[in-house]
Amino acid sequence: MRILILTFLALLHTAASAQSIQRLWNQKNYEAIYEQRDRIHRMSGPDMLRVAQAAQHFDEDSIAIYILNTAIEKGYEDDQTYYVRGLSFAKQRHFISAAESFHQALALNQHRLPYMLAKADAYYRGQKPDSALAVFNRIHLLYPNKDVATFMSCKILEEQGYMQAAIECFEGNIRDMVAKEYRVEASEILASLYWHEGEDSARAAAIYRELIDNNPNKVNYRLNLLQLTAEMGEWDMVAQQQEAIHQLRDSDQLPSIYTRKNALPILSLMGVNFRIEIYEIIRPDLKDNAIYEAFLITPLHARPVGKWSYIVENGEQKIVGEGRGAEEFTIETELNLMEFSIFMRSIERKL
Repeated sequence: MRILILTFLALLHTAASAQSIQRLWNQKNYEAIYEQRDRIHRMSGPDMLRVAQAAQHFDEDSIAIYILNTAIEKGYEDDQTYYVRGLSFAKQRHFISAAESFHQALALNQHRLPYMLAKADAYYRGQKPDSALAVFNRIHLLYPNKDVATFMSCKILEEQGYMQAAIECFEGNIRDMVAKEYRVEASEILASLYWHEGEDSARAAAIYRELIDNNPNKVNYRLNLLQLTAEMGEWDMVAQQQEAIHQLRDSDQLPSIYTRKNALPILSLMGVNFRIEIYEIIRPDLKDNAIYEAFLITPLHARPVGKWSYIVENGEQKIVGEGRGAEEFTIETELNLMEFSIFMRSIERKL
């Protein structure tokens, strides 16, 4: 009889404890739950899970993992236990252990999207791109409207150097992406791939024009299109983008990264021996009335060896050099960007 009474009281205490922890959880009283961590060996699996989650709330992930491992050893194995343990592994940057824990969660609850996304992300952050790509591809197959999986499937191909496959992936999926941020970033990567890897400058320029149409105040898009069209010899488009940038300057809409330096990186040209980096001065009156500055840079070590300034002052125009091959030239007529770039090429060829 005494044994029955003790057993009944133990069961009653366990039930009361479970109700207490669940009530505290509903109240978001994580501190009170965490204070009961020394009692985990007398708890049920769901209570242990709540205590582990409370530990996570206070960034005590080592304790959370210990509690969840203890729950698993006691036979309280369910998908959420493995998933929550994986979250703690990931927070500790043990990404492969996290991926393995998410895999165990999926073994008990297949195709659950949060588990699949967590597993793919853990593989990606754990430098296992092939494994991450396989999981993202699986998510894309099962959940075609989940933009992050579609985007990452293409991005991993690009990062691993499969450029043509990445181009085909982005082209095949970009129009179906629902979220604007993924469409925009996919377009940015696709333009760069066509420009630098796909050798299709016209397609790259078309993408940049579309990006500009949707976000006309994004200076980087205009700077990229300016550089690209200069390489293509389309100087009318260069002038058009330069004028649009001037309008942003005059309306104080340039990013502070440029205004603090008082210079915009307008053009990068490869010469015979040096790269020529041309900057347009935003406020010439604050920089000795310089309109443009050009730096000669060694291609291998990116070391500046000379600087040339195009200056307009009191109706006179001159180009003044510093460093290697320094000279001073008087200019009779005002130079536009194309003419200044041609002048700088002639200077660089002599060095």
